[in-house]
Amino acid sequence: KFVKKVEQDNIEVGTYRPEDDMSSNSATTPLVLICHGLQSNSDSPLAKDMAIAFNNVGMDAACINTRGCSGVVSRNPMGYHLSYTEDLKLMVEYLAKAYPGTRIYLSGFSLGANVITRYLADEGIDAVVKYNIKGAAVNAVPFNLTKTRSVNYGLEKFLYGDRLLDSLKERILRSMDEAGVKYEFTRDSLMECKTCMEFDDLVISSVYDFDGVDDYHRKSSNSQRLTQIMVPQLAILAMDDPFFTGDDIPQLDHDSPLKIQYTQHGGHCGYVFHSANEDTPESSFVPTQMARFLKHVQNNIREENIY
Repeated sequence: KFVKKVEQDNIEVGTYRPEDDMSSNSATTPLVLICHGLQSNSDSPLAKDMAIAFNNVGMDAACINTRGCSGVVSRNPMGYHLSYTEDLKLMVEYLAKAYPGTRIYLSGFSLGANVITRYLADEGIDAVVKYNIKGAAVNAVPFNLTKTRSVNYGLEKFLYGDRLLDSLKERILRSMDEAGVKYEFTRDSLMECKTCMEFDDLVISSVYDFDGVDDYHRKSSNSQRLTQIMVPQLAILAMDDPFFTGDDIPQLDHDSPLKIQYTQHGGHCGYVFHSANEDTPESSFVPTQMARFLKHVQNNIREENIY
């Protein structure tokens, strides 16, 4: 891993390549920068599976560990959220300067997919011109967060709601107890949160100055910004994703650089697995599809053209 200092925190980036050392990166080898999902990290099975797929098509891969997710306690109340792109922007700027000429690609899942989509929409053509970003591939991106379904019952609540909520609370409590971070809310009010929506309403809204969880979701949605994306991007979504209502499918022009592939089944990143044997260079369906897309873009770039 390598570390980039920012404010009172460090941004740790896990690398995946035979030498495991970004200092040996060649400008001729493209680099895929991965953004993980909520409370995940570069050691997660999903991130590793994606890295294997990218390595298998000749691309280096690195995964940003969002603050508080790498195992190191965050010393700043600013952590991350669905549309917080500042840390991604910082790392892209760093990589573009440290490895000039290297073609950069972005890939992510869930929350990380939303962050990448927002970043590319915000940057527009600068993503290509200033940072040499050539393409992106994401999975399980919720384009319209105001229509995202809550998982507050049954097995879905246990798998996605309760476990994520416990992890979110633990991250904040560690910052409070081990780093002395001060928040506008109390420890008791944090522990009273029963759902991730309540956590967002209390924590994310207060730290990032949103006017409640509805305002947070509305402002973090990308459905009205997709036409601003200027690099080829693939998004893979499952129709049975528990966070997906099925009525928020974006209407895109035929010549849009964003292509959306829907599958009937797959859940929320459910069709991504990682082999128990990490030495087996095999990858599952979605990472393989994303790697194929980025490799296709890589093989068909015309440097004289701007997307």
